[in-house]
Amino acid sequence: MARNKANFKSPIGQEQQEAALRAFGQILQRQREEQQLTMRQLALDTRVSTAVVEALEKGWLQRLPETAFLGTILQKLAERLALPKEDMEALIKEALPPIPKNNRNAEAALTGFTLGSIDLFSTWQGTIAYLALVLALIYGLNSQHRQLVKAGSFSTHPIAPKAHPEKLEQANRHLLKLYPELRPLP
Repeated sequence: MARNKANFKSPIGQEQQEAALRAFGQILQRQREEQQLTMRQLALDTRVSTAVVEALEKGWLQRLPETAFLGTILQKLAERLALPKEDMEALIKEALPPIPKNNRNAEAALTGFTLGSIDLFSTWQGTIAYLALVLALIYGLNSQHRQLVKAGSFSTHPIAPKAHPEKLEQANRHLLKLYPELRPLP
């Protein structure tokens, strides 16, 4: 499933936003180097991945995260490097496409929700779903155990298999007919 990296209105708006992102990346790199920080140190301080910092600095716009996350990332980086707040806010507003504020998109987002849209391995919703499944299985086993005890058919000792020497001998003969090169074990 492809993710939308940015929602640009027009090619002209896209070019302006890309230029603003590249300008932010150049300022970011210059300030980072002046403060003698590595990309890794900046990433650890801001909890932004090194790949995103590198993509911003090198102008690799296709490698940037979705617009919804990019605004927060840019603000964190600007705060850590103590960039002038007013200038950075203006640059960030120019770099990011406007977020639509009509109720239609909010309703579409809510109606587009399905259980399949939850990433069950890396979200808190997935953890809750997994926990609910485990608890349901434990409850089911407990219920079955109670029913067996109530019926008197529960035993803590293993049930020994019934020996059927005739069937075993017949199976051995059948195998030897199919594969004559086999010899029975002594």
